Amino acid sequence: MHLLLIHQNFPGQFRDLAPAWLAAGHQVTAIGSSSERPQGPQWQQLRFLRYRFEHDQDPSLAQRGHAVAQVCRLLQDEGSQPDVVIAHSAWGEALELQNVWPSTPLIVLPELWGNPQSLGFGFDNALNGQAIDPEVFSQQNGCAEHAVLNSDAALVATESQKRSFPEHLQQRLSVLPEGIDLEQVKPNPDTIFECSGLHLRHGDPVVTLVSRELRPSQPLSPERPRRCDQKGQPAAAAGVARVWCGTGGLLSTPAMSAVIRTRSRGLAGMAPVGGFILSASHNPGGIDEDFGIKYNGGNGGPAPEK
Repeated sequence: MHLLLIHQNFPGQFRDLAPAWLAAGHQVTAIGSSSERPQGPQWQQLRFLRYRFEHDQDPSLAQRGHAVAQVCRLLQDEGSQPDVVIAHSAWGEALELQNVWPSTPLIVLPELWGNPQSLGFGFDNALNGQAIDPEVFSQQNGCAEHAVLNSDAALVATESQKRSFPEHLQQRLSVLPEGIDLEQVKPNPDTIFECSGLHLRHGDPVVTLVSRELRPSQPLSPERPRRCDQKGQPAAAAGVARVWCGTGGLLSTPAMSAVIRTRSRGLAGMAPVGGFILSASHNPGGIDEDFGIKYNGGNGGPAPEK
């Protein structure tokens, strides 16, 4: 099977899936705007095609959609026909795909429906008394709606993501968890878990943290707030007026992107110039390679090469 994967920051959600498909003998082609193709033996059979904008560091959703369509037409001209196209649709890259391959199944990953609550309004006490214009979500949500309505399947990873969408779109969304199959691996209600003298039984309320790697600089460590503080100090010394940091240093990459792109539009005088993300998902390189530093620009996306 020939799979075409599209993600502006490839590999993104395909980091584990693409190598697995390659190892299974499938042909995998990827399109993205990342500066380099993924490295490593697991990626050797990957064909990676890059689109770029030479003079525009903040391309619109429509521009990204058109650029991806141009790359797809080049594939079409050389006789390459994917059996299925899977695209992360939040950046507009799926907008013109049906015009290129109208009969090829298209699967989109719309991720989240934007609303004030997704940015912490009504939950984060630091935002009490502030408001954001709901219209700031209109372009992104319009793109998500177009993707869901014009695809053969739309996937989200959690029920909460699905519930963020309007009801008429929820009916078209399928939840495909990025984790274990609970139909195959089920909890034992009779099990008692003991931890530091505490006995937990079925039905006890528990707040859990699931992390890919629980290393010293990962979320359970006091190292995380210190690292954030180290980033804030030089920023303040350089004259940066305001630094936002997730509570305790915790803020997901999509949330960081959303904050950069939307919060500033509704809060006058608070436009961020970008954000630093300390994440094991990008460029591992810290102590014991626990995390790397990624910079997202003022458009919420990965910073350009220059």
